[in-house]
Amino acid sequence: MSLGDVEKRLYEKEFKALKKEKLKKGEDDFKNRNEGVNYFGFKKKFEKFSQSEDRDKMPNWRKWLAWFAVVVFLVSAGVAGFYFVSSFRSEGVRVKLDFQEEKIYFGVPFKASVSVINSSGKLIDNSSVSIILPEGVFFAGERKDQRVLIKEMGKVESGSLVKKEFDLVADFSDKSDISVEAFLEYETGSVGSRFEEKDSKNLVIEDTAVFIEPKVPEKVFSGEEFEIGITAKKLFEDDLDGVKIKFEYPDKFNLVSLEGDFNEGGKEISPRADFEEEEYKVRGNIVAPFGSFFEMKAVVEREFLGVKYKVFETSKGFSVQSSPLSLDVFVNNSSDMTAKSGDFLKYTLVYENNTSVGLRDIIIKADLSGEMFDFSGILTEGSFNSSSKTISWNASINRGLFFLNAGTSGTVSFNIPVKKDYPISKVSDKNFTLLVEASIESPTVPEEIGALRTIGLNSLEIKVGGEIGIDTKVFYRDADSGIVNTGVWPPEVEKESQFTVHWLLTNYSTDVNDVVIKAFLAPGVSWTGNVKSNIASLPEYNERTQEVIWKMDKVSATKGIVSNPIEATFQIEAVPSSLLLNKYMPLIGKTSVSAKDSFTGMILNNEDSSVDSRLPDDKTISEDDGRVK
Repeated sequence: MSLGDVEKRLYEKEFKALKKEKLKKGEDDFKNRNEGVNYFGFKKKFEKFSQSEDRDKMPNWRKWLAWFAVVVFLVSAGVAGFYFVSSFRSEGVRVKLDFQEEKIYFGVPFKASVSVINSSGKLIDNSSVSIILPEGVFFAGERKDQRVLIKEMGKVESGSLVKKEFDLVADFSDKSDISVEAFLEYETGSVGSRFEEKDSKNLVIEDTAVFIEPKVPEKVFSGEEFEIGITAKKLFEDDLDGVKIKFEYPDKFNLVSLEGDFNEGGKEISPRADFEEEEYKVRGNIVAPFGSFFEMKAVVEREFLGVKYKVFETSKGFSVQSSPLSLDVFVNNSSDMTAKSGDFLKYTLVYENNTSVGLRDIIIKADLSGEMFDFSGILTEGSFNSSSKTISWNASINRGLFFLNAGTSGTVSFNIPVKKDYPISKVSDKNFTLLVEASIESPTVPEEIGALRTIGLNSLEIKVGGEIGIDTKVFYRDADSGIVNTGVWPPEVEKESQFTVHWLLTNYSTDVNDVVIKAFLAPGVSWTGNVKSNIASLPEYNERTQEVIWKMDKVSATKGIVSNPIEATFQIEAVPSSLLLNKYMPLIGKTSVSAKDSFTGMILNNEDSSVDSRLPDDKTISEDDGRVK
């Protein structure tokens, strides 16, 4: 008899007894072959046997045969366990997913039914059905981020069919093949394990509930009025409440007129629930360079049970053609510049007849707006209306405007200064701009243009950069600062005298970032370490270079204009040398400040002069007192 047979007979009865005991307790630990051996005590006994003297006396072929027998046994036990548990699964239990509506529309709820068919001959218990939704499909009235919904079913008798319904709704999409999955979980018999069945079905949405067709010209002229026609058609048979049609116009679109039941400034329509087909019209213009491309979007939404769903979406693009009577605006020979306070600006308006015929009686106008324009210094050959801030040119001023031949061009111009002082009276007075809106028109209309007159429009808006200032003040007597200065006064050779330095930062019309203030202390002057400020950051001292540096991440506009300036105070100590006898001792060099203008992107710079022992800001001493003794 082989070693395997001996081993099997010795332990077979114990193996079967332990296995039966485990199954009665509802445990399935026998599924794991390795753990199964441990539970039955087989592994320990085999290890004991493998370490015995009898094993050492066995031939090699018998050892290998023994190992093979053990492996076969373990694999057989695992397979048997799997099929034992699987035998409890009810083969006659199925789940089926269906969509009830014959035709499904975007934005309209529809029902999905999940049917459980039990033809297994056994009762199933603790059952539940669930649906998992793909992207773009939602449970009607639920949060749009909920992707799974479970419904309990409990017991399902043998030979019965039980159905659960789910209300779904789909957002508009161009996807034609999306799949919905349904799952059934249940228990059966006395094992206590849960089983699962599933079904899936492709969701085919045939149409949208509301269709929108915008009619936009493919090409428009800059400044010329054009019409957008909008047709809204309901494709769903029943009434639809809660529908809104929303329009997204290009940023540069100027609305002129509306025809139809619009609200929200022409950006929204709320059609009646029983509407069939409606026509709407929008008129407007766009002022933009030749070749610019724009897009108009239309979106249909429907609110159902407090949740908004997309019913339809479309867009139409169009490009800007060169105007038949073009007009370009330049300032200081540029169409993109930033002005500064005190600048002198020269505006040039360049016009051109792009039609095939001559144009008569041309009028050009320029409307100026911006608080930083200094209208008192305007210079122009045109006629300036001070109340409307408009400059106009016609044939009485410029003979070239009486008749402009096809393909010819010309210019008009004006000069105007920028104010030196910012008109700031409150915190919101910031980010100033200068705008010139120009127009040109002629009563002559070429045949190819369907308009009452030939016109051209253009505009130019430029930003006015900010300004930042630094003021350096030095004091000997400065009790108000909270820092006490000691030492001799007037200053004496080789004797110490202490002073306080104040840096006051003022920011005007724009927010600024990355602010840096710097200054060098003069020879013979040192930093005492006494320093304070009215913000979180403090000046720092580099002893090797004798440079004081103060950095700030951001300073708001109007700081120091309508509120107190940002201020830092630090103490210095001066010891005059004999070379300065009867002279004023330098204390601190020029103070510079730099910052980045967050409105214009410009780098702003300014500085204040150096300060010596004359101490011009200390009113408690006279100038002569500052001479070194």
